[in-house]
Amino acid sequence: MSKYLNPLLIGILFPMSVFWNLAYADEPVKVVVLPFNINALNELSYLGLEIPKVIGDHLRQDGAILIKASIDLDGLEYILGKGEEAIQAFGLQNGADYVIW
Repeated sequence: MSKYLNPLLIGILFPMSVFWNLAYADEPVKVVVLPFNINALNELSYLGLEIPKVIGDHLRQDGAILIKASIDLDGLEYILGKGEEAIQAFGLQNGADYVIW
């Protein structure tokens, strides 16, 4: 149960913290939203691209600047495999304050 609950909570609480920061920020926050890996029995891989679009739309409505990451899928998998520090470095290289993945 916690195997599914932890990613769900992170997926809900982290964007909420970004929304909170956006509401009280002096200048716009820059965010990179990376595609999600979807692990499901049914063919739901399209959600990997749709969820970031929805999150991006909500962030944009709250005043965030979305940064389009210039990376192919192989590069993305490589960075994700390297861990959080590599993802943070990728965000900084692209001028982002936050990275959502």
